[in-house]
Amino acid sequence: MTPSCKRAAIALLWLWLAGPVVGAALPTGWRGNWTGRFPDASPPRRWRQVSTLMAGLRCSAARPKGDGPEGAPAYCGAVTEWLILGPIPAPKDGQAPDPATLRPQAGGSFGGGAWTPHRTQANLVDLAALFGPEARGAAYAHAYIWAPHDAKVSLRFRSHGPFEVYLNGQPLDPKRMPAYADLRRGWNRLLCRTDWMAQKGEYHVHPSLWHFAVAIAALPPCDAVSENILWRCRLPNRSIANPIVVGDRIYLVSEPHDLVCVRKSDGRILWMRPTSLFDTVPEAQRRANPAFAAIGPKADRLKAINDSFADAWPPDAALAEKKKLEKEIRTAMRAADPKAYRRRWSELHGSCVPVPYSDGKAIYIWLAHGVGARYDLDGNRAWTTVENIPIKHHGFTTSPVVLDGKLIVYMRKLFAFDAGTGRRVWSMDIATDDSLYGDHFHESLLAIRIGGQDLIYAHGQIIRPSDGALLWKGPQLRLKGSIPTTIVADGVLYDLSVSGSLRTATLPASADPLRLAPKRQIDIYRGPDAYTRTFFAASPLYHDGLLYCIDCMSNLFVIDARIGQLVYRRNLCLGPEFRTSVHIFGTAYASPILMGDAILAVGMTGTMVVFAPGRTYRELERNRIENVTNPRKWYERVEGFPASPICDGDRIYLRGDEYLYCIGTK
Repeated sequence: MTPSCKRAAIALLWLWLAGPVVGAALPTGWRGNWTGRFPDASPPRRWRQVSTLMAGLRCSAARPKGDGPEGAPAYCGAVTEWLILGPIPAPKDGQAPDPATLRPQAGGSFGGGAWTPHRTQANLVDLAALFGPEARGAAYAHAYIWAPHDAKVSLRFRSHGPFEVYLNGQPLDPKRMPAYADLRRGWNRLLCRTDWMAQKGEYHVHPSLWHFAVAIAALPPCDAVSENILWRCRLPNRSIANPIVVGDRIYLVSEPHDLVCVRKSDGRILWMRPTSLFDTVPEAQRRANPAFAAIGPKADRLKAINDSFADAWPPDAALAEKKKLEKEIRTAMRAADPKAYRRRWSELHGSCVPVPYSDGKAIYIWLAHGVGARYDLDGNRAWTTVENIPIKHHGFTTSPVVLDGKLIVYMRKLFAFDAGTGRRVWSMDIATDDSLYGDHFHESLLAIRIGGQDLIYAHGQIIRPSDGALLWKGPQLRLKGSIPTTIVADGVLYDLSVSGSLRTATLPASADPLRLAPKRQIDIYRGPDAYTRTFFAASPLYHDGLLYCIDCMSNLFVIDARIGQLVYRRNLCLGPEFRTSVHIFGTAYASPILMGDAILAVGMTGTMVVFAPGRTYRELERNRIENVTNPRKWYERVEGFPASPICDGDRIYLRGDEYLYCIGTK
């Protein structure tokens, strides 16, 4: 055997001993195969879906020379070219520049300061970084914005200190989110003023005590420009769980308890099945209890509405009725059996947070209100099960695995259900000594193989799936409550904490006895706890000896996995920090993925960056999907993208709050 063949054989053996379990049936679930790596994928690197306004929008710090477009593209909604003046003493009443007539140019002065060109990477302007951390006073920022046509827009603002904003000399209310305004065809003038302000409250201010952000979006209805978006499927409700691909279909969950099947070729909904608390009640019990019997007609009507999605998108009245019925059924369940169904409903992120799992033959779901089920690929339900577990703060988000013929889930305890019947086989306490959340964590379960044995890694512990026996516990791997899911690469566990400590351990070649060898702890950065607002929610990505870690404020940290040193740090500028349907904090929740020879990072509000792997940062494309949900209503939101993307051949499937997007060229 040649040396190269020997190396290949050793590598294959090691993957068998220590790699994530990927059997012949190609299991799929969290982040595809739990690694986020799709090395054989070949999707496009460039795509966008933006309004015609945003496609043509441009910004310039310099005073325009004519009526035509100049400056930098602003299709991501970011004003990136500014004239900045400051720091200066806060002007007294009557001494501030007149926003109606102000047309500054580089080198012009006011209040002892000079207008200076400044280019940002995205929406955020960090004045403390520009002026120095000790600077105090007031600052002005001015930009010219060119619009291809008259349009109504929504503007969102963020700042730490007092903030004023004027568009074409007219004041806008920065406290209103969003503020509506009219852009006129040609050049418009945007003026902002903000003052330094000291820290207020317990939350760390990101990135500094002196910054501001402006985001512009077209207000629907408006024409759109689409590139490499093959289709988009409107979904019944939101979820932060990524979809899974099984054959020619896509399966995903939708709040509060629906499993949705979508045809991969064209994005058509084929069927939708609820898995509510009522669906777990045996037929005999429904007949015996009049309260349950009264719920039956409501459930039948809900099924009829759900079935109608396969024919056409239901009218608004049917959608409102669906939501009303779901709430009425929950209320009636509590009344029918207060002890069994006394729990509060889902908290914050919802119930459809865990990603479905498939072994290629069936779909398994576990919902955060304690309901599990198995379906065949055509939507026929084999069984349901329910655990009466009170909801914990922030809900339950852990995605399940199927191992040793058991569906293994987490909800305060670790539970194992027979995959064929749904019967509970065992349960165990797992996180009672966690120093932050007590009996609670958020990372997903990981299947690993050691010495030919299929085992579960969960929250710093290794468990035998056959009987729930604890084989190894490493408290040094779990010091705080966790969100990122652990990954395994080249025989090493990489366990990233919410506060930025990356702990590693080498997996052994044998599970008898089972001993892990902790290697090192890498402190990416230090923060007291999750409330620094720069915590980690995304799971790390491993590729070619490097780890790619993205915190919730879109800071990318690239770590040399072999020696545990930071290679480089870069802010990916994935958009401003604005409230979406999921959370008010953060700009990046989705985990990065490897798609062929490029890495994709998805921002919460629709800005997505494709960059090259390696020891230096090289951006390949900056993409944008622009959508505003419920426009002009009090609950208007920018469509959020908290779910991790997945690849399938030459396509990317991306779950948003409102749509499932298929990105590809054919």
